Amino acid sequence: MRARRGTVAAVLLLGGLLAGCQVAVPGTAGVSAADQQKADRRAEQRTAVDAALAALEQAPALALKSTLKGAEQQFRITRGGSAVGALPLEGRVVQVTAAAGQFYLQADADYWKAHAIDEGTQFGTSWVRSLGSELPMDPASRLAPAQLAGALRKAIAGLDQTREPVKAKLPDGTEVYQLGAAPSVLRVTTAKPNRVVSFAPVLLDPQAGPKFGAEFQVAPLAGDALKTFHTDLDNTIGGLGQPFEGLVQASAVVTNDNLDCKDFVGSCTTTVDVSNSVVGTTASGEKSTVHINLSVEVSADSLGSQTCTAAADAEPYATVKMSCTVKFRLPNRTASYQVLSKPNATAEVRAALDVNAVKQKLATEFAALGG
Repeated sequence: MRARRGTVAAVLLLGGLLAGCQVAVPGTAGVSAADQQKADRRAEQRTAVDAALAALEQAPALALKSTLKGAEQQFRITRGGSAVGALPLEGRVVQVTAAAGQFYLQADADYWKAHAIDEGTQFGTSWVRSLGSELPMDPASRLAPAQLAGALRKAIAGLDQTREPVKAKLPDGTEVYQLGAAPSVLRVTTAKPNRVVSFAPVLLDPQAGPKFGAEFQVAPLAGDALKTFHTDLDNTIGGLGQPFEGLVQASAVVTNDNLDCKDFVGSCTTTVDVSNSVVGTTASGEKSTVHINLSVEVSADSLGSQTCTAAADAEPYATVKMSCTVKFRLPNRTASYQVLSKPNATAEVRAALDVNAVKQKLATEFAALGG
């Protein structure tokens, strides 16, 4: 009987312990209604951002607008990286054209001087073939739709995911989600179809991004807008002329100076050989030509001096024969004069651009995009 009581007591004690454990379970805290609503709002924002970035990634082309010193600039770029337009860069505006894998830049002399390029004065406001990587951030590759979407997706992944979504109204009344804090802000529409409205360049690169200004407004291009983009890019390519080569320098040497003056006529012709040499490699290894400018100062006792000029194109490291003529006004008397000729030549490397070939490649690209 004692053993039995002991057994019963143990069972009762065990039962008491089990009962105590059961009492603790119903007391466990759940998700509050407020927390659930916050989680739902964050989920809605994530869905909107994902949809907007997916649409950006698939866009045939984009128009990126910025404002510098009160003036609006527009830069348009295709899915494949062909582009044309103006970009703010370090407080200046530079013009960019990219087509058929080639990159062309147009800026003022101050820009070239600021970047320690000797040809700053020579380049002036002419187009220069270079590489996009020569800029702080290559616009032709970093701002194309898929690459831009990927970079923005990576940037927002580092933002605080537990933060309460922030909504704002744009001047036109569009409601947007505002991700991040100034100056690193991405704006996405709250209404479907969700789209990226604007982004801060600093999101793409903390160091180089701010050099392209504070914000780009984004608009996808399709239909007539895409066709207009194609036409504008074609026209720009047609107006490039003979762009300078930004990565190659050339020098010229004059040899075999020959001066021939015609008696009783007053004309003197200087003929020289000009050889050139180049330093550097052209952008993407494309073909180039050396443009040579010849200037000759011809002087004669009592007749004064005159200058003539000539220009020629040559293959790199080649020698070309050049000549130019001056004519003196002779007095009405017989006399002889000692004539001196001082030739000087300069050389610059120009891109050998096949405009029709580039336009054909653009036609193929835009046809595939629907423009």
